[in-house]
Amino acid sequence: MKTRQTTAQGLEKLGILLCNKNPDIEPVLLSLREVQEYVNVLGNRVLVPQDLDEGSLQAIRFAWGAEFLDRTV
Repeated sequence: MKTRQTTAQGLEKLGILLCNKNPDIEPVLLSLREVQEYVNVLGNRVLVPQDLDEGSLQAIRFAWGAEFLDRTV
């Protein structure tokens, strides 16, 4: 069972938070490993690394990218 933070809504919130913290980074250019590193830097103690599978990281990168585009267009 996934934790509360790995729901689609929780992953979207992480993407928005990453955009807030890193407004000049275009996430579409990042590898999933780099996305994981940015998530780790957030220091989110609720989320454990094994909860962030490839699909979760892609969802975070997508949400981050959508927020990035909303702010730059």
